[in-house]
Amino acid sequence: MKTNKSMALLGAVLFASLSINLFMAGIVVGNSVSAPHKLTSDAEEQDRQLRELLSDQDKLVLKQAMDVNRKKITRLHDDLENIKKDIRGMIKKEPMDEKALDAVLESEKSKKLALVMLVYETRKAAMDKMSPEGRALLLKVDHLGFNLNTNSTQSH
Repeated sequence: MKTNKSMALLGAVLFASLSINLFMAGIVVGNSVSAPHKLTSDAEEQDRQLRELLSDQDKLVLKQAMDVNRKKITRLHDDLENIKKDIRGMIKKEPMDEKALDAVLESEKSKKLALVMLVYETRKAAMDKMSPEGRALLLKVDHLGFNLNTNSTQSH
């Protein structure tokens, strides 16, 4: 029974990590046209290429779309970070309060879903206003989490 709970928790933590990566991709896209940021070398290179290749108009559209939801995205991200801290604390407690843990995991799930949907809506809003060339470039960027380039030979 305890092993199943641990596996469920591990799965939740891994899902949280994936969600945070998606969130950071949204931030990266928004920041790619404005403030400097620290990324892994592959993502940094893709971000640099995107900034070089997007037209000034597409850069502006992308920045404006991110600016609309940046505060909400940041708040959800911060909430998720706090929930992760709570989960880590609950796991260390003996005996572990499973009901409280379940409640926190449910809260985490709803926050992650809200974050994923907000990032999706933000990207879609930008892409709806971008040029066809800008959309095509945006879809090629792997670290956005939705590389739809069917000619890609990379495995994900």
